[in-house]
Amino acid sequence: MRYAVAFAAVATAFLFQSSPSHAYSTAPWCSYVNTGYNNVVESCVYRTFEACRDDVLGGNRGFCNVNPYYEAREPARRPSRRVYQGR
Repeated sequence: MRYAVAFAAVATAFLFQSSPSHAYSTAPWCSYVNTGYNNVVESCVYRTFEACRDDVLGGNRGFCNVNPYYEAREPARRPSRRVYQGR
């Protein structure tokens, strides 16, 4: 009985400790593919719409959509190069 209570306490701690993560923020496009029996698989690994479309049109039953978790980052600015001309 003691072990069952301890196991339940540890299991509950693990359940409440985990936080939801947005693992789908790696690319701006997602494909949603119907695998049957009302099961849809989301794959957000496409950098362009064309890459997503090629995968969906390649025999998979699905569609492409914009990734709702994607956060575009601005490219790092390069320092401007100043050219000094002698007088």
